[in-house]
Amino acid sequence: MDNFREGRRWQSNSAHNCCADKRVRVGPLRPVALYEAWNFHFAAVALLNWLPIVYHGVATVIAYILWYQGIAKVTASTAGIFSGIIPVSAVVLSVLLLREPMFWSYWVGIGCVCGAIVLISGRWHSTQRSSHS
Repeated sequence: MDNFREGRRWQSNSAHNCCADKRVRVGPLRPVALYEAWNFHFAAVALLNWLPIVYHGVATVIAYILWYQGIAKVTASTAGIFSGIIPVSAVVLSVLLLREPMFWSYWVGIGCVCGAIVLISGRWHSTQRSSHS
């Protein structure tokens, strides 16, 4: 825990973390998936319909690997700040790319996230200055 408070880099095996995360979330659903797969006729699905599923699976794995590789190279405080940006970028991209409506509650949430980042980064800079003095 001291590594997180002191801003040291978090060293990890990113591929192991990625797979462990998936096992924890998906593991309990395996019996249900096997039951459904037993009764499903996979050959009835056209090849063109499999492509988006395969693309989504590959893109998700690549995203997890890149995320964990990036976290391994930065301090815990920096990784925490970027974790806060994820929902903000999701809202912004859904409005820009998918033409989703922008509600006032989204603006409140974005303001809270940005405010927290400003507060955290300000406190971090002040502790860094005082520790170097």
